[in-house]
Amino acid sequence: MKKYFISTIIIFLALTSCNNNENEQDKWEKFVDNFIAEYLDMNPTSAVEAGLHEYEGTFGDLSASGIKKQIDWLHKKRARAQNFGTKSLDNKQRFEREQLYAVIDKNLFWLETAQVLFKNPAFYLGKINPSVYLAREYAPLDVRMKAYIKYTANLPALLKKMKNNLQLPLPKTFAVLGRNAFKGYVDFFGAMLLAKDGHTILKK
Repeated sequence: MKKYFISTIIIFLALTSCNNNENEQDKWEKFVDNFIAEYLDMNPTSAVEAGLHEYEGTFGDLSASGIKKQIDWLHKKRARAQNFGTKSLDNKQRFEREQLYAVIDKNLFWLETAQVLFKNPAFYLGKINPSVYLAREYAPLDVRMKAYIKYTANLPALLKKMKNNLQLPLPKTFAVLGRNAFKGYVDFFGAMLLAKDGHTILKK
């Protein structure tokens, strides 16, 4: 009777452990889904590049307070990921966690350690690149032009935030690189304004 009781307890504990692992695995899946959704909300240009066109024409909050908010969010998410015990995740999820750490640490390096959004104007080039709307034929031209118009309407606010963020004096190499790169955008947008309509240039 005693052996039967002990065996029952062992089986119960084993089943409870399995259920806990399953619960942790389910929680991990939800955590990853939420991380991706929230990350894309804060980095809509990355979302558009990935083909999620509901984010078209938006840039996210790149003000100093918005950048600080994203840094705090990344630290919080990293700490939360560490709360998932290695033994409670399967092999795929353990790999996902390592990949998540890599993504978070990369973003924290550029945003917090290197502070590129405050020191290097060239870092904004990828944020304002309109080629996804003009060169990638993911939709008919009139649909892409509507997205492009929304993009141009939101662009001045982003450039103002960039100007406010950059801490002077900039290193000469950064200033020269930024000047040369943004001159190309000035020429491009000037040509767009001089054209009768955006379709004219896009069809050339």
